[in-house]
Amino acid sequence: MKQILLFFFCTLITASTNPIIAQPGGTSCASAVAVTPGDYQCDHAGGVDQWYSYTAPEEQKVTASTCGLTDVDTYVEIGELCGAALASSDNDCGGQSSVEIPVVAGQAYGITWRSKSGLTSFPWMLTFTPTPGGTSCASAVAVTPGDYQCDHAGGVDQWYSYTAPEEQKVTASTCGLTDVDTYVEIGELCGAALASSDNDCGGQSSVEIPVVAGQAYGITWRSKSGLTSFPWTLSITTDIVDVSSQSNVIIVYPNPNDGNFTISSNSKENFKSVEILTTTGILVTTLNAEIECSHTYSVKLQSGIYIVRITLENNSKLSTKLIVK
Repeated sequence: MKQILLFFFCTLITASTNPIIAQPGGTSCASAVAVTPGDYQCDHAGGVDQWYSYTAPEEQKVTASTCGLTDVDTYVEIGELCGAALASSDNDCGGQSSVEIPVVAGQAYGITWRSKSGLTSFPWMLTFTPTPGGTSCASAVAVTPGDYQCDHAGGVDQWYSYTAPEEQKVTASTCGLTDVDTYVEIGELCGAALASSDNDCGGQSSVEIPVVAGQAYGITWRSKSGLTSFPWTLSITTDIVDVSSQSNVIIVYPNPNDGNFTISSNSKENFKSVEILTTTGILVTTLNAEIECSHTYSVKLQSGIYIVRITLENNSKLSTKLIVK
């Protein structure tokens, strides 16, 4: 049997009011026609399976369906584009078909449609449901910078997790995106909250924290407007530079140490500020910043790993790891 594949990622459609697009598919995976969410007319009058494609912008669930749209007996498959079928549907709703699969951001998926009522055309619909957050820190849904839909219709806080690939600032926000009154917290995943926001921009919320490479952070959203869903966005700024990629312009030695250490620099810029932070971005102390080449410090710190963050006179930032025994 010939595989039917369709690639698609799209925006949420609850009830279709869009005009049907007379868009025949391709006749093979190589000629699959790219689609976005909406209503389409599949032309199977030539008796050849019709191929469509879509590439997901984010993690979500995608549905291709003819249920309630036609009397034509239809069959559909979804899978990797020009690859293995992942799911199929035949007569799930009378003689019509509906198939849903979870999809991954950046992956191309294919669907192929076929008429089992002879040589004819028929309408079909492509929709998606955004992936909601988890209901606890243990089930937090991993996210990357982008736009998301938080489903608080069940009245349970929605949990997401973010692991920073580098030292940066992360912002979670609903400002300008919704009329829903929202609340958000960011902290260590399954640990202490580091920052929260309630009504920072009208009834919406926005919170920003510095994050450290490799550390997992938890983001918890809730609606204060009752049981509803709302959009939110995760964004980053990378104005902090990791000195490991900057020809060792800053060196801390000895490292590890007992709180007595020297910071040495070959930067042409003097230091404007020197800060020590925890690996979750909490400021521990600010040190004397009058450094041109090197300076020795004696600081009382508990054993652990810290981040030394240095702001230069030109306001650029550098950071390196400090290990206290």
